[in-house]
Amino acid sequence: MVLGDRPEDEAALPEAAAFLSVGGLEAPEIARRLLLVLLGREIGAAPDASLATLVGDLAQTPLIELLRGLDAAGTSGRIDLRGGSLLLQRGAVIAAAAGPARGLKAFCRLGRLHEGPFRFVPGELPARREIEEGLDALVLAAIEDSLGEFPDPRVRLEVELGPGFFASPFSPLQQRILGAAQRGATLRQILDGLPDRDGEIVAEVLRLEERGFLVRREPAVQIVTDSTAAPRHRRRAAHRKIFSAL
Repeated sequence: MVLGDRPEDEAALPEAAAFLSVGGLEAPEIARRLLLVLLGREIGAAPDASLATLVGDLAQTPLIELLRGLDAAGTSGRIDLRGGSLLLQRGAVIAAAAGPARGLKAFCRLGRLHEGPFRFVPGELPARREIEEGLDALVLAAIEDSLGEFPDPRVRLEVELGPGFFASPFSPLQQRILGAAQRGATLRQILDGLPDRDGEIVAEVLRLEERGFLVRREPAVQIVTDSTAAPRHRRRAAHRKIFSAL
């Protein structure tokens, strides 16, 4: 790493040399930028244009590798991902959010991401600790939670009151799933509405299907047209078909 006062100084350096322009900056800011660049090299991320955050893609740096690198560096900050975020305190994951999910449930949900952009915002951020498990335990939980089939979350689940339904025993989680299905919930609504981890919920949904007590209804397709008051041939040309999952 070579420090220089002017960006044009980089032209005289060998191609393999890394250059950091520090002209006009105070010593603390130079140190901050230098540490950011070095951290990015360690975790497989690059500084953004303003040298304020690190950016990368999970396809090149999987989330587990990213977390292990930040844990080894003892760095605090926030990882922004597609669909959620993780908060770190001196390298340890202390909180997670993924939609309405929080804590371990959210961490496991984000752990299923294998591609997409990420941004690491370094710094001490105020947050209430939601996760007590160490990184190894979190990784194991995320792996266990991602195993098996994950149906389309848009499917609607319906209760099938077949023979033996009322005489059959159900676990507390199965009872909560059946209760939500009776109210016409989709799988996504059940996953978001119950505190249990997604993998645990899906496993019980599949068991209830095997027993014949749940059935899936595939998401319907709705066609919406532009109903402006124009002649028929012009309306046909202006019609827009919008497909959305119910």
